[in-house]
Formats: sequence, C-alpha cells, structure tokens
Amino acid sequence: MEKVGIQNVFWSFPSATSVKLEAELVKLNGKMEDLAKQEAEVTEKLEKERPTKMDCPEREALTAKLAAVGERVAGKKRELEKYSASDPERFEQLKKYKVKTRDGANRWVDNLFCMEKYLRTTMFMEKKQIQDFFVSVGVPKELDYIE
Repeated sequence: MEKVGIQNVFWSFPSATSVKLEAELVKLNGKMEDLAKQEAEVTEKLEKERPTKMDCPEREALTAKLAAVGERVAGKKRELEKYSASDPERFEQLKKYKVKTRDGANRWVDNLFCMEKYLRTTMFMEKKQIQDFFVSVGVPKELDYIE
C-alpha cells in the first residue's frame, strides 16, 4: 500500500493474480478427481448389490404396503387441510394481522385529519370545501377511527 495524496493505492502485480488462479485450478482439479473416484466406487457398489436385490414376494408385499401407507398419509394430509380454517395458530396469525391492518387504517385516517387541519390553517379553506374534496376522491363523509 502506498499513500498518494489523500488516497491509499494498493499495488497488484499481474503474476500474483495468475499464480492465485493457477493454485485454485489445481485445487479444483484435485477435487474433481476425488469426486470421479467416489462416483466409480459408488457405481461399483451399486452393480455388486443389484443382483442380490431380486424381486421376491416379500419385497413386493413390502412395496405394496409402503404405497398403501403413503396413500393413507396423503389422505390424512388432505383431511388436515380441510380443518386448517379452524387451526388455532392460523387464528392467532389472523388476530395479529387484524390489529396490524386496523392500526394502518387508523394511521391513514389520522393522516387525512392532519391534511384537513393543514388545509384549514395554511390554505384558509373552509371545512365544507375540504369535505367536498375528500368526497370527490372517495373518502366517506362519516370517516372516523376504527376501534
């Protein structure tokens, strides 16, 4: 690092970058060779085990039983989804969401009241003019905070 004026300048030689990249390439080539060896070993084990796993009646029965259990689990999940509307956790989430949305709506109502006060004090507009404007843009006349 060298200080030039108010800047700190870091010197980098092109050979340093190439040495770093070459070292990373050697490392990655080694990993690739290791993974190729692991793949060969796993493939060899698979080929050795395949003949011993012949289809037999016991294996077929267990496979059928596994499929039946899988169908039962899927049926139970579908049944559970039917009752998700009355899930207590979901109900609590809805309660929290209700509070959050109520607070947001009250914040907007407060903003509208602040805007009304600003227009009355700064722009010297009459309350009737302001309410007519609010009604024209879709704000109801009986606007109030949500309890």
